[in-house]
Amino acid sequence: MSDRYTAYPALSLERPADGILKITFNKPESFNSVDAEAQPS
Repeated sequence: MSDRYTAYPALSLERPADGILKITFNKPESFNSVDAEAQPS
């Protein structure tokens, strides 16, 4: 995976096929809620 996604530690990113980016929230301790860590400015 490219370094362009390293700013998003709360997300798990996979490329299962060409042209597809699978994004999974990976913060079970906060029930996968979106916070400032998932949305860096």
